[in-house]
Amino acid sequence: MKAPGKAWLEFQSVPSPDEREGKTIFTATAYFAPRGFWGFIYWYALWPFHKFIFAGLARGIASRARVLQHDF
Repeated sequence: MKAPGKAWLEFQSVPSPDEREGKTIFTATAYFAPRGFWGFIYWYALWPFHKFIFAGLARGIASRARVLQHDF
């Protein structure tokens, strides 16, 4: 993808701190290092859309993980 800056995603899953065995906290974090003025405009103009898209991505991955967990 071409963008006015460098972008990457970080995925993290860690065991839940409570006592429920088998539960995991999953997070997806989007990073963007803008290049110049247009990089900042790009990021802040598209931030609401990215928030929606990445939240859906995280939910989809977590949902798929639950399905795969029950297959084993």
